[in-house]
Amino acid sequence: MPDTTRRGFLWRAFAFFAPGNALGLEWVRRDAGRPGPARYLHIHGNEATAREVLLSALPELRGKALLVSSAERMISVNGFRIDPNRMWSREGAEKSILRNNPKPAEGALLTFLDHLDRERERLLNELLPPTGGLLIALHNNGPGYSIATEIPLSDRVHQPQLSQPRNFMLFTNERDFELAAASNYNAVLQATMKGEDDGSLSRLCAARGVRYANLECELGAAEAQRERFLWLAETMPDTRFAGFTSHAHGLWSQENGVITGVSDHARPGPGYLLTDREYTDMRLELDFWISKGGNSGIYIRQPLRKFSTKGDERAAQRPTDGHEIQIDYNDPKNYTGAVYNFRKPFKVVGGEERWNHCVIECRGRRVTVEINGELVNDYDKVRSPRGATGFQVHGQQPHDHVVRFRNVVVQELAGATGAARLRPIHLSASSSHFSTSGHV
Repeated sequence: MPDTTRRGFLWRAFAFFAPGNALGLEWVRRDAGRPGPARYLHIHGNEATAREVLLSALPELRGKALLVSSAERMISVNGFRIDPNRMWSREGAEKSILRNNPKPAEGALLTFLDHLDRERERLLNELLPPTGGLLIALHNNGPGYSIATEIPLSDRVHQPQLSQPRNFMLFTNERDFELAAASNYNAVLQATMKGEDDGSLSRLCAARGVRYANLECELGAAEAQRERFLWLAETMPDTRFAGFTSHAHGLWSQENGVITGVSDHARPGPGYLLTDREYTDMRLELDFWISKGGNSGIYIRQPLRKFSTKGDERAAQRPTDGHEIQIDYNDPKNYTGAVYNFRKPFKVVGGEERWNHCVIECRGRRVTVEINGELVNDYDKVRSPRGATGFQVHGQQPHDHVVRFRNVVVQELAGATGAARLRPIHLSASSSHFSTSGHV
């Protein structure tokens, strides 16, 4: 579905050269083939292979791209030559200016650095992905740079391709790295700060908890870079919140403590936002809001597995899967509170376009469901002994149908396998990230 928002209009209006921000930088902005939370970056103008790969692959992707308009590695800002990947901290910017310019007057340098500090956030607001999204930067390198350069600064290293040291990926998110570590591609994890502050975007993303993947390949190795780029876009989840990962389809966002899900009509089938952890006996408490005519659900004991990104593969449909607690005020076979396709609710409680309070408790093979303080279901044949909990967006609903969740608390119950102690797990959220207490 095309982005008809004002922000979407501005992106299309600036599809060619346009000032990036008050710094006077010029960027090329491009929409990918479909909307999505991912962001793609080409930041060094002389890395022509990376630019070619990004532009050629963009119609197949989801999200937005930002490309520096310069054909050189350095850009000029207010008369100073600076590396655009070294301007993301004051210390890094100062080092880049001193390295690439005649010695400036002290006052001029301080004035510029102060100006850069004021304007940096404005550019980052456009460049960084929505909360939980992934930023992929494409780079090319020469003979003097390889994975060996980054290993001393890395927390973890995966190097199956010893003969291709210049082709590798750098991640700031450990779970993203773990996906890469299961592949045949070289990868490093840099989630903690090591070495001096060089002002790089990867360092800033690591410090802020932003998911970032730097795809490094030899200049001229277009086929290798395209293969890895498409693998990244296909394999990495669209969204990760602290404790949650998106699976299959659907578009998820989080702001001011509210998780929002909408269906993605660019791809068929439902989408899921599931906890990274599996639970046995547990209590889930939350508020939900569903738009008029909407269809959603809350999953319990859903074994984590890889869901298809190319078709309609549903959770809780196999004999070993968990169950969906339905959120739907229009389906007489499975009204809100139903254990989907297994037990109808005793009564219909709550309604659309309002906040409803829900408590789900799962002990052994029994699950109970309360909505707004009323017991609406009690089912004693739960089929999965253990699994994740989470949320669904329905794949066949109009794009403007919305489901929202807030005040999410998961508590492992006494006697649950693997529960170190009885302590609630609060998946509450701020405007920028989930703050987690307990064992998530």
